[in-house]
Amino acid sequence: MRNCLKSGCFAAVLAMAAPAVALDGPARIEPILDTRLRYESVSQDGLAERSQALTFRARFGFRTAEARGFRLLVEGEGVAHLAGTFNDAVNNRPGYPAIADPEVFQLNRAQLEFTGLADTTVIAGRQRVIFGDARFIGNVGFRQNEQTFDGVRVTHTGVQNLTIDYAWLGRAHRVFGDRHPQGEFDLNAHAATARYALPFGAITAYGYWLEFRDAAALSSATHGLRLDGGADMAEGWRLNWLAEYARQRDYANSPAGFGLDYTRFEAGIAHAGVTVTLGQERLGGDGTRGFSTPLATLHAFQGWADVFLATPANGVRDSHVRAAWRWASPPVGQSLQAVIVHHRFDAARGGGRYGNETGAMLALALDARTALELKAARFNGAAGGPADRDKVWLSLSWRM
Repeated sequence: MRNCLKSGCFAAVLAMAAPAVALDGPARIEPILDTRLRYESVSQDGLAERSQALTFRARFGFRTAEARGFRLLVEGEGVAHLAGTFNDAVNNRPGYPAIADPEVFQLNRAQLEFTGLADTTVIAGRQRVIFGDARFIGNVGFRQNEQTFDGVRVTHTGVQNLTIDYAWLGRAHRVFGDRHPQGEFDLNAHAATARYALPFGAITAYGYWLEFRDAAALSSATHGLRLDGGADMAEGWRLNWLAEYARQRDYANSPAGFGLDYTRFEAGIAHAGVTVTLGQERLGGDGTRGFSTPLATLHAFQGWADVFLATPANGVRDSHVRAAWRWASPPVGQSLQAVIVHHRFDAARGGGRYGNETGAMLALALDARTALELKAARFNGAAGGPADRDKVWLSLSWRM
């Protein structure tokens, strides 16, 4: 089966399965169209040029209505370069900072979903996989070409307040596309979570057993526990919190032994559409290797400038404060959100400093389908630390 997934022949199998879904007519097929036009600018110390990219992404396909417990979804994805000069990780432009949005035209998803078992959903094929908040496994949805996986996922909700989620993943189709030498990961990976709802939030136990057949140094097993929730205080005020711990060890074909810790703590207060959150996330390091999350949606963590896509050997401690404000009924559009976040980055081992980053975002939902977003990040590296860099994004998205 792994060879079939690797070759993509499962897509043909799913296509042949379409008649078995027993569609009654055109109204039984729902089209998919999801587009985003984006301008991105990156300047980085040590690189002579400034990267600028105007790109357009479209996802297009269809999903069927449920018939006898089955649903079929097929979706392609295309990314086009409209203007600008930049290093997209494929076109080999030295001197230009990276903007990892190469031109692609490929199958993004091709999945068969089955809900014929009580309180259970099974999805097989190429699919979008997000576990929790995507800290360990996600779709990297910020990039134009999202990350998807070939595999099988089973979700069960038959026990009150408990959700059990398991996935076997055989291949990761990364944001770099098929033309990049590391555009795919050949996997034998298992992911499992059990989330139990409590009156004040939820507790989640998880395990991720990741074997990278073609990148053995990334193989690891991670086991963790997370508690998140909130409570209403005085009228109109709410307190939110999160606490998480995980341990990561060598696994399967890993060439070296290691044991590393991960911790994350957050506390926030919300009132009248404004939320202020203080937090610290720590990824350990032993001087040789840092705690790794190679299948995560990394852009959502440790700063939008993407300085720490790979954890340094001495680990990283991210102390941050975030302020967010949401206006539910602005003069234009349906909702407006503003966010500003500041990070201080230090080594988790040895006490060294990496630098600081400040990011800001404005997101305007014009209607249920159309959104505008302006976002910027500035990283200032400490002496001997990562290079300073500035990034700006302006995007317009529309979906059917």
